[in-house]
Amino acid sequence: MKWFIGSVVALASGALMAFLFLAVEVGPAEQSLSARSLAGVIILGVFMGVIVVAEEWGATPGAGKFVRVAAGAAACAASAFLFELPWSGMWLAGLAGALLGYLGMKWVEHI
Repeated sequence: MKWFIGSVVALASGALMAFLFLAVEVGPAEQSLSARSLAGVIILGVFMGVIVVAEEWGATPGAGKFVRVAAGAAACAASAFLFELPWSGMWLAGLAGALLGYLGMKWVEHI
């Protein structure tokens, strides 16, 4: 049940990030919104939600770290795929995402 609630919170944070992106970046004068940009913002929001949820509602203390690393690698690799980077760029983005996930609780408090 905790993971279900955590998943809902993570998805809600992605939706909130997308809504804020739409409210701030796309005004009446600027109607061009890239679907890639919106998808990237949703990926970022879900990733930040997963970081908080994995640590707060994890079953064991070590499980949150694994989930954060895996989510970071997946989110950054998905973003690299979304913006059509070459395979080497996807691997590098996955490694950077794993590092961001590992250090997630340190940087997410400042956002």
